[in-house]
Amino acid sequence: AYEILKLFRKAGYREARSFLELSDGGHFENNAFYELIRRRANLIICCDGGADPDFSFGDYQTGIDRIRTDFGVTIDITADQLGGIVPRSEGRFPAGVKLANRGYEIGTISYPSANGVNGKGDTGTLIFLKTTMVKDLGIATLKYRGKHPSFPDETTADQFFSAEQFEAYRELGFRIGEAMIRDAGLEN
Repeated sequence: AYEILKLFRKAGYREARSFLELSDGGHFENNAFYELIRRRANLIICCDGGADPDFSFGDYQTGIDRIRTDFGVTIDITADQLGGIVPRSEGRFPAGVKLANRGYEIGTISYPSANGVNGKGDTGTLIFLKTTMVKDLGIATLKYRGKHPSFPDETTADQFFSAEQFEAYRELGFRIGEAMIRDAGLEN
């Protein structure tokens, strides 16, 4: 492990770098945005792929609560905004599948004053992506959903994915990411 850490440091992966990539919050908050908030990042893209068939946003809520408690940071994504991620309108195929308006939401991060004095601090942007059924998915992904009703909230207990399952999740992530980039004006 020490040798791997030395390689990362040599490649420029240091805690103080301006670009960081974190994955999985290690069962602390599961979305890994806690550490980015701690570093006062101005743009955070948080991808929540956890199984959440009831759309309770448990991992997100845990992170938000811990961030507010530990750092005094607030994120302004409301319950109404998150409602756009919850599937509601029925698609045509497969029968009974509900679709969400979008698979992401954009909020403002409000950091407290950096010098500890009362007053406004910096702001940043949190883009929260969630696995949810959206329109414009390809027939192979919709077919996979028809055969596997728990998609995209399948358990991660089995870490071995079939090619069909991998492709369904890949396309879903691609469509959500593509819409987010377009709608947020991040194309450049």
